[in-house]
Amino acid sequence: MKNLYLLVLCACLLAFPACDSEDEQDIIPNSNPGPKPLPPSTSVDSIDPQIEILYPLLEGTYLRIGNLAVNVNAWDEKQLKEIRVFLEDPSGTRRKINEVFTGIEEDPKHQNFFAPLLPNNAVTGGVHTLIIEAEDMQKNITVKSLRVHILADKLSELDFNTAFASTGWFEWSNNYETAMNILFFNEAIYSILNQNNWDYSIDTTLVNEFGLDFGGHSQLWKKWDTNKNDHLEYSELEKGMQDLKFFEDWDKNKDNVLSEQELAEGVGKLWDVNKDNVVTPDEYERKLLKYFLP
Repeated sequence: MKNLYLLVLCACLLAFPACDSEDEQDIIPNSNPGPKPLPPSTSVDSIDPQIEILYPLLEGTYLRIGNLAVNVNAWDEKQLKEIRVFLEDPSGTRRKINEVFTGIEEDPKHQNFFAPLLPNNAVTGGVHTLIIEAEDMQKNITVKSLRVHILADKLSELDFNTAFASTGWFEWSNNYETAMNILFFNEAIYSILNQNNWDYSIDTTLVNEFGLDFGGHSQLWKKWDTNKNDHLEYSELEKGMQDLKFFEDWDKNKDNVLSEQELAEGVGKLWDVNKDNVVTPDEYERKLLKYFLP
């Protein structure tokens, strides 16, 4: 019996350290919590920004007193800092073009630049270079350039088609597309007649003068103001232009759009006073300045 008691006591004594060991293991913090989180990315932006010149569309010729603007898109993979635009004259003198605020909401990766270049009497004649720079936050810079030929405002030295095409009016009025549909055509004529920036009132005398200068149509206002409210509504102009058949007659290839060449030929035919198939400066200068170079 005594031997049995001693055996049980020894077993219990051996058991106590084991229990204590298990308890201690429960409270020891985990010494291997797993992989540590990765540090923030420190990758460097080494990709240059991208530039898209919306207009001028092509290297073209423009009158100094005509309509010409620059519109540029730029974007970057990370974040774009700014777009800078310069105009370099034939002597190499470069001046920065100030952007006009367009109200377009931009994201950090994309910016749009818009500014008028002409009319601007400070611009001399000759071949100018338009220079566009886009820079991102890592100082990567992309540069694009475009050459434009700017003519002095001596219309008497130009043939009519060159003078008309060089005003920039077609591109400006047609959202810089290469062909003008009837909607843009009517809107362009409406903008010619509506020279009041504050409201939509159109001068009666100007409409009548337009009728005489474009085909010898007298008292055009009386024919167009069909509701007799002394206000030329856009629907009345649409109906009046349809009756004149300018768009239909000038669309020589019948593709339902007017090219700049078709438009110039159509206007030139009306302004060829002596009908010798040549529009001379004394026939077109006053009208070109009045309607297409406001």
